Amino acid sequence: MSVRASSWAWSITLPATQKLVLLALADHSNDEDFSCWPSVTHLTKKTGLGRRTVFTVLDQLSESGLIHRTAREGRQTTLYTLRVDSAGTASVQEQHQCESGTNAGAALTGARTAPPLVRERHMESSVEPSKNHQISTPTGVEGDGSPPPCPHQEIIKAYHEILPECPQVREWNKTRQGYLQTRWREKTERQSVSWWKKFFGYIAKSSFLTGHVDGRDGQPPFRADLEWIIKPNNFAKIIEGRYHREAA
Repeated sequence: MSVRASSWAWSITLPATQKLVLLALADHSNDEDFSCWPSVTHLTKKTGLGRRTVFTVLDQLSESGLIHRTAREGRQTTLYTLRVDSAGTASVQEQHQCESGTNAGAALTGARTAPPLVRERHMESSVEPSKNHQISTPTGVEGDGSPPPCPHQEIIKAYHEILPECPQVREWNKTRQGYLQTRWREKTERQSVSWWKKFFGYIAKSSFLTGHVDGRDGQPPFRADLEWIIKPNNFAKIIEGRYHREAA
């Protein structure tokens, strides 16, 4: 336990759930670099919060700049480094103010900051790919249930490189970030940039999705943009091969 890290955690104004998780991390951190690696299971037991709440709070603390998360190679837990003496971003203070007002429900899920990285706010149902059109996927990252952070910018870069004929991403707002974060978390196998490269390569084989099918009634051809691709229903249909009939 680092006394300095604990004192720092106590000094910061935060919503109750964030304060509780930050204090739990401080309780495990060392005095050298204020790092620790408790499992999510351990954090749920220590704080009394649910697993989903702990995931959300860790995302919020990371986004606000109070902690930094690093995947531990060959290990099943994430390395958390507390940014002691950091006051976090303005969004943390704004979130606290929201909880004191009428917008408490929104504050519970966390105020959002600008791109590049914003986490999901709602869990959507997982969709199983059909056996006839199953995409080969890389091995996922196994752990204690805590998924690695979603590399939004790397996935966007892969989308641009593999699908240059599709509309480019010029703004990555909260809604789009949430869609991608949820698709990333739904299955362990998707928690790899290489999986997304294969997925975009699969989309590239669809004449319809890439604008090579004439539009109806003189309309321009349809081209799937990244937001359209990662919406739950569209994503499931792509996985099921609904837009690859010409290749069947």
